[in-house]
Amino acid sequence: MVHLSVVIPTHNRRELLLQTLRSLERQNFAATSFEVVVVCDGCDDGSFEMLRNLDTPLSVRPVDQPQTGRAGARNRGVREAQADLVLFLDDDLIAEPSLIAEHLRSQAGIGRGVVIGRILPDPNARMPAWSRLDLRVMEDRYAAFDRGALSVDGRKFYTGNVSVDRSALLHVGGFNEGYLRSEDIELGYRLQEAGVRFAYNGAARVVHLGVHQLSAWMRDMYNYGRYDVRLARDGHVTDERLPEWWRQRHPMTRALCRVTVGRTSVREPVLHTLRAMAAAAERIGIGRLAEICYGLVANVSYWQGVADELGGRRRLWPLLASFPR
Repeated sequence: MVHLSVVIPTHNRRELLLQTLRSLERQNFAATSFEVVVVCDGCDDGSFEMLRNLDTPLSVRPVDQPQTGRAGARNRGVREAQADLVLFLDDDLIAEPSLIAEHLRSQAGIGRGVVIGRILPDPNARMPAWSRLDLRVMEDRYAAFDRGALSVDGRKFYTGNVSVDRSALLHVGGFNEGYLRSEDIELGYRLQEAGVRFAYNGAARVVHLGVHQLSAWMRDMYNYGRYDVRLARDGHVTDERLPEWWRQRHPMTRALCRVTVGRTSVREPVLHTLRAMAAAAERIGIGRLAEICYGLVANVSYWQGVADELGGRRRLWPLLASFPR
């Protein structure tokens, strides 16, 4: 009997994908009790052919399709899945041996819903400062989950390592394929609104191998801003949330965004200078200063995305000032 379907969307990352699959071979859970659905989303690097010829004890079902993006690839995987529970994994993760057993244990404890696992940094990787910054934020979030200081809800629906009741996914319509970023958070909100229970299991762990290029990381920060506006428009986030997040920023960050957001002639030189400062700080061993610089880069990029989605800086600042503390 297949107890769980692992769904992995992938695009041209054959070698990382292979490492992910090899880690699933080492689960302390019978390989015959779960399946792995790998959706090759517009791959042209031989990933699909590698999967078809893979010598593995796993039940791997490769699916080939034209590129639709992460949301479309995951939806295809859900449709192909045969189990009542789906575990979404990214294609650049090493699963610890107890990953599947821990997800199933937590799912049994909540009567099937959403279980968010933990993503750990690769201890052997030399990561750039922007990746370290992301990991620091995630580690703080996991620590807050462990203390009970942070609620586990739709905003924390991270599809790198999360299991979900398949019937709940189908009931809410799966991922919104119109979202090119934050598609996981948008689905998380809809699952929460449908009354699905959420839980966190820090023992359901994977190790992250992939590293974002700086340009891709900045683009993600920008798109998070754009899609947070769309989440508000779609009714998942209240109008007060953006002003609330703005007020949580450091005064220096807010001042920098005031000067740069919506002013390309100012923003681009400032971002260039911050990146140069971060690179210099890395070279001389001041990693924390590099992270601070990239934190400013992330905030400028994010709030520029918010402004662009709203229609410009003239609409951004009145919105952020429209709700009292």
